[in-house]
Amino acid sequence: MPGETSPYGTVVNPGVLAPFHQHLFSIRIDPAIGGLGEGNTVMQEDSVPMEYDPTSPPKNNPYGVGYTVKKETIETSGWADAAPEKNRIFKVINPGHINPISGRPIGYKLVPVPSQLMISHPKSVGYARAELYALLSSVTRMIIADICCSANHHIVSITE
Repeated sequence: MPGETSPYGTVVNPGVLAPFHQHLFSIRIDPAIGGLGEGNTVMQEDSVPMEYDPTSPPKNNPYGVGYTVKKETIETSGWADAAPEKNRIFKVINPGHINPISGRPIGYKLVPVPSQLMISHPKSVGYARAELYALLSSVTRMIIADICCSANHHIVSITE
């Protein structure tokens, strides 16, 4: 009927419902920074406000606007949230190759965009088939045999 609505999607024609759903994408980045994967290191960097006491301002932050960057090497496979409140970024660097201008390792900066994660219930079949999408950013060691970022063979049944 014209004007018919549904809480589960958009009625696009009488008797035809376009159900709400998600499109989830993953990307694998295998950078060759200064060589084919040799020496690559992943860093997580967060902006951290400096200490400030307005009654007795420190010399290195007299107006309370200073901040530093906390750098952490990601040593093991894992994941991290975007954390926009910390201006979190990730860098893939090669400490063995130094930029002659900046004096810092060469690399790439990755800026994760906060976005919706998987909506499916954690005990649902949809979630079991795509747990990768419950995470925003993940880091794994490079394994040449792994072609796809979410595994060589995507799970396509309930029991796999």
